Amino acid sequence: MVTSRDILNECRTIADELEELSDQRTVFKSLAEKCTTRYSFAPVHTSDDVNKTFAIHRLVMLDNMIDKHRKDLERKQKEGKELIKMIPDSRIRLIFFRRYIRNWNWKLIADVMLAEHDAVSIRHLLRLHAKGLSYLDNMDMVKEEKAQ
Repeated sequence: MVTSRDILNECRTIADELEELSDQRTVFKSLAEKCTTRYSFAPVHTSDDVNKTFAIHRLVMLDNMIDKHRKDLERKQKEGKELIKMIPDSRIRLIFFRRYIRNWNWKLIADVMLAEHDAVSIRHLLRLHAKGLSYLDNMDMVKEEKAQ
């Protein structure tokens, strides 16, 4: 059975992979632009065509992978949002939303909450996070018991 933790962790994993693919795309787009005479005033060599072909092929492949990851991320985030809505404490819901849907790190969450006049340390955030995970784990156990 897929647990709530698994779904939320998949949201973060897919978001991280998507960010990495986007970074790779930027690198290959830059390479393709450098190899293309339209973007470069350097003389054309036969190796430029090979590099350009490789870069363009890699760009197309990365675009396809990015599209697939975006769709996966949207689907997982929808599941994650449904889980997060079930958490009774609004502060914990907000922490989970920022952590798993927005893919923020703990420092950023703490800084934003401080700016919102809700001062919390990272340690306190982690305690609230553990409380939310505990609630979701209990929910998973209830679902398992109902399934049996």
